[in-house]
Amino acid sequence: MPITNNEIYELLKEVAESNKKIQKEISDLRQEFSKEIEDLKSQNSNLQKENQELKNRIHAVERQNKKYNLIVYGVGEDIDDIANEIVRIINVVLKINCTQANFRNLHRIGKKIEGKSRSILLELISFQLKEDILRQCRKEGQELKKIGVSFCIDYTTEDYKKHKFLRRHLLDARQKGHTAIIRNDTIIINKETYSYEDLINNLKSIPSLDGRQPDDTEVSNTATIIQFSGTPKTLTQDTVDKKRKPEGSPEEQSARKLRERSSEKQRKQ
Repeated sequence: MPITNNEIYELLKEVAESNKKIQKEISDLRQEFSKEIEDLKSQNSNLQKENQELKNRIHAVERQNKKYNLIVYGVGEDIDDIANEIVRIINVVLKINCTQANFRNLHRIGKKIEGKSRSILLELISFQLKEDILRQCRKEGQELKKIGVSFCIDYTTEDYKKHKFLRRHLLDARQKGHTAIIRNDTIIINKETYSYEDLINNLKSIPSLDGRQPDDTEVSNTATIIQFSGTPKTLTQDTVDKKRKPEGSPEEQSARKLRERSSEKQRKQ
């Protein structure tokens, strides 16, 4: 028996209502999932914040524990009384009045290796004495270098990573002719301050070789120095011209080559 139009209409109506219910259920599920996702994001953000706060607290405690510490390098393993030797260096080389009473603790650190001298962890009783020693180290650097001894800050792991990163930029800037110093967690280059965060997140860029790009007029016949595998080489102007990228459109370059070939043939004739 054939299906009537009314029956078809009723079937279509049922299908439409069913689709409407399904779409509503899907929409409700999406809203529910969206809310759960937002809740998870919020929880994750809170956990990250708490984790960072905990890291900051641990770092602050580490810094406080190392506040009075210095690391001494270059004192030979053959020296038995290292406390007396460090007192002698501080008094004679650094010209600072000091006795063993100024030391809270000192001992060698690291694994003993044949032919190498382990560094010494020196804990002072005064932060001012630590600052005085570091100041005199900068002043009497050549004298310390003669005896192969150095005094360094006892950095936390996080501070050491920052200092190493900043020092790399410091040396690079000085090699390029800039005035550069490190101050706390920043590096100052040509009176411009760059923080560790600025550099690590590429928020600021270090200036180029001399603060500007050289132009063609600065290229002399023998003044162009290029580094190949660590060996400096001086290029003549002809070599520089060959290495330069040809100027002009492809058509102009082709015409220039034809003129050069024609001139070469005339010279040979």
